[in-house]
Amino acid sequence: MKIKNVSWGLIPLIVTFLAITNPSEEEHIKHRAWQFKSDCQQNELTVPGKATCFVLSPLPHKTVEPLISNYSHHRNFIFFSTYTTDLWGLKTQTLGLGGQFFNL
Repeated sequence: MKIKNVSWGLIPLIVTFLAITNPSEEEHIKHRAWQFKSDCQQNELTVPGKATCFVLSPLPHKTVEPLISNYSHHRNFIFFSTYTTDLWGLKTQTLGLGGQFFNL
């Protein structure tokens, strides 16, 4: 009986932790700017994706951030967030959970 009470007591703690550590849209933009060059090294890029990488890869991260911001869609589900970025043919989907980002 005590084991059930302990496990039910952990659920509010986990939910609170996830809500507090849900990454913001600004954090996602910074993360995506740093991931941009590794996204460009994928083998299965489309022609528009390759052109985007050719133009934007030499630019500094801070220069790419406003573009990512304009082409990103953020959905906040309180405990986690999803982000879809379609930057001129280079489409990525990311899950933000517990202060971390995971590519989908």
